[in-house]
Amino acid sequence: ERGRLEREAARGFPSALDEAERRKMADKLKRLVDGRRLAEEKERRTESRMKYFEEVLLELQKLEQEAVQCPVCMEDLAPERCMVTRCGHLFCKDCIESWVKERSSCPTCVQPIRSAQP
Repeated sequence: ERGRLEREAARGFPSALDEAERRKMADKLKRLVDGRRLAEEKERRTESRMKYFEEVLLELQKLEQEAVQCPVCMEDLAPERCMVTRCGHLFCKDCIESWVKERSSCPTCVQPIRSAQP
């Protein structure tokens, strides 16, 4: 393709090379835009993870300071038997494992939960 464009340019069609350069620049611009989009998505995921860990930390601090009840069995949560879902809610380990076997959502906010990893 480039050879053909160079021959055409030599015969008096210089815009042929310009067109090739425009395509090359358009391809480069597309790669840059795609790269930026990927970087922005990665940043959103990172912010989401940070928010999740902040929520988990707050829940765990609350558990240390006061009695927190499991939303399923309504008993006080024991830190050593406690489990945190991806959506940041605390449950008794046995309660959430049983719950997720029957339903694949958080009992508190109804966010989807996979049984292998609440």
